[in-house]
Amino acid sequence: MKKSSCPSKNPTQFITNSIISVAALFLLSCGAVADETWLGTTDNQWTTPGNWSTTLPTASDMVVYNSSSTANLSNYLAQGFSIKGLAISNNATFSVNGSVLTNGAGGIDMSQDSAGTVTLNSPLVVNGNQNWTMATAGGFLTIVGSVSGAGNIAVSAPVNTLSLKSSNSFSGTFTLNSGSVYAYSPGAFSTNLTTVANGTRILFTTGSGSVNGTIPGSFVINGAGPALDAGTAGTLFSGSISLGSASTIRSLANGNYTLTGPVLGNNFNLTCTTTGNSTNTISGPITLGSGALLPGGSVIGSTLRLTSSGNSWSGGTTITIGTLQIGDGANNGFLPGNVAVNSGLLNFLVAPSTSQTYSGVISGAGGVYKDGLGALYLTATNTFSGSITNNGGPLWFNGSTNWGTGVKIIACINNLVGAGIHLNGTNGNLIFPSTITWWASQNQGAIFNEAGSNVIAGPINVGQGGGDAYLVVNAGTLVLNGAVALGGATPARNLILGGTGNGLALGAISSGGLSLVKADSGTWTLAAANSYGVSGVGTTTVSNGTLVVNSQILASGSTNTLTVQGGTLAGYGIIKSPTIITTGGTLALGSGIGTMTIQNSLSLAGSNIMKIAKNSGVTTNDLISGLTHITYGGTLVVQSSGSGFAGGDTFRLFSAGSYSGSFGSIILPALGGSLTWDTSTLGSNGQIKITSSAPLFSTPPVRLSDGNVQVSFSGSSGAAYRLWASTNVVVRPITSTWTLLSSGTFGGSPISYSDLSATNFRSRYYVVSTP
Repeated sequence: MKKSSCPSKNPTQFITNSIISVAALFLLSCGAVADETWLGTTDNQWTTPGNWSTTLPTASDMVVYNSSSTANLSNYLAQGFSIKGLAISNNATFSVNGSVLTNGAGGIDMSQDSAGTVTLNSPLVVNGNQNWTMATAGGFLTIVGSVSGAGNIAVSAPVNTLSLKSSNSFSGTFTLNSGSVYAYSPGAFSTNLTTVANGTRILFTTGSGSVNGTIPGSFVINGAGPALDAGTAGTLFSGSISLGSASTIRSLANGNYTLTGPVLGNNFNLTCTTTGNSTNTISGPITLGSGALLPGGSVIGSTLRLTSSGNSWSGGTTITIGTLQIGDGANNGFLPGNVAVNSGLLNFLVAPSTSQTYSGVISGAGGVYKDGLGALYLTATNTFSGSITNNGGPLWFNGSTNWGTGVKIIACINNLVGAGIHLNGTNGNLIFPSTITWWASQNQGAIFNEAGSNVIAGPINVGQGGGDAYLVVNAGTLVLNGAVALGGATPARNLILGGTGNGLALGAISSGGLSLVKADSGTWTLAAANSYGVSGVGTTTVSNGTLVVNSQILASGSTNTLTVQGGTLAGYGIIKSPTIITTGGTLALGSGIGTMTIQNSLSLAGSNIMKIAKNSGVTTNDLISGLTHITYGGTLVVQSSGSGFAGGDTFRLFSAGSYSGSFGSIILPALGGSLTWDTSTLGSNGQIKITSSAPLFSTPPVRLSDGNVQVSFSGSSGAAYRLWASTNVVVRPITSTWTLLSSGTFGGSPISYSDLSATNFRSRYYVVSTP
């Protein structure tokens, strides 16, 4: 039988004019009757019948572009068309433009097109489930028109050849089985579910920029491809993301993404990486089961930020590069389990008026960064060897293992935010080893001692961040064993020693541009050979509390002042600067008796407390020595201890090259009997002495050549006296049992009396009374 040339697309009409067996032959020989091939003979219009191999395509036709499709390839749909699908193999550049194209279950087949570039600008309706298949060796398909409909789409694009340009509204699923898809709109994918197979990826980009908007729908991702790539601007995934295997989400260049929906790990690892300095955020809860979170990237400046408090996984977290940030300043986020900071930083950004406690173990060579105004508590036995930086808000250490191990820096250097490192030794004193260097630059408090006798053995560098170093002892004692100095090329800064507790600086305070300020009501003791201060900079100011100098302060030859504006200057050390005690200040050496050396001038206008003592007949006293000049003023308070004070006792309180001024008031200890204080030589030699109004023998009795005795005695001028003698020194009362030898009135010179009857007695005793 002659083979039919298939003139008609109505097989029913053909069968009515033939026998059944012929119809069967027709059906076998005309298997391509449902295909229409574009020839483009007349123009670029789909509505022109002459452009097709037979006639206009219908919903049952595959539209074919093959080697015969070479003309008028900028196709135009003047009206909507419904077709079964597209089969493209002409390896040419062409486009479909104009009205709506409804594509059926035949999908888009470019498996044999390895060099073509196809652009569908017409709106596309997905009518039925379909496959979009690209060639393994090339060919590009770009869908510019919006995609709608309810069909499911499965894509195989082995060599990154499919691009979706518009915001689409199709409600079926989208499955990427191979290759990569470029999305140029946040709404490029299904509002239902998008599945990314292992080894494939979806890249959100605009070429020169990236998708910046909200991506609806949910995703199931697989593999380390990465499965999802964000371009160079903001990409927000609002739906859930489920892991079908260990998977990777990545941002490119300096782009960023945000995942607001839940991330379900199904016991798989999630890797979040970037190729640029991007900040990516996962605000939805992450549930990985036994999986792990693996943030990282290829540059140090990248950041992954977690802000959900509902995060949960048991496989740990490993940071390979960049920063893992917990919280965003408004939401604290939560990091479960342990974390290995192999490189980069672990950053806690804690919201104001809140606190965050991290009890997981931090390990690795990376560091920890604290930010935000809220408080952070590290409570585990940490082993990380990287540095610690507090850029804002309180950072608390409650145990001697919280800060990790190794050589490191602990820094509190942001003077603009109320940062501070708080040491709580309630459960045991905190001993920070000498391998830790501290950077302190915070006017509101850099280091706070909250409880315990805690020790900082390493050096402290002042001013790295632009502020002063304010060290505060709220309770307990803080001991500084290390040196304190300006850091690097830092200009003039203050070391402020404050708090209501006690501080002890055993390490030397140095650097020419460093000044020292004693603030608050507590006591700080300097016990090293300090050498801070050079001409023009480097002063010492006591504004409150007590500064005890048991060492040396200020560099030799310094012309800068030590000023006590409030509080007390104490101690038995060496001060090399001019020292000024203002009306609100006090100079009181200490609880014992000793010497303070001031190798410069001293000006007194406030209170000066000095101590004297007499024990076992030996007198001692406080002494301020080495003075080039002293200017008296304010109030001198002399405090005494011991007993047996007597006329003639002398106490030198000040030793100076010259003296000037006078005290406004002098408060002296009470003396008994006829003893009085003599301060008349304070202005010439810095001494005070005790005098007695009772007569005193000027010299012991003298035996004369004739054997008699001469006595000399003195007393207050104008006072009456009587001289008595007896052979028995113990008899009383003197006035009735002793012999009156002489009486009279004292003048300006001692009285001499010769007892001419002394030879009549084997021994004789003498006493002078008034009268």
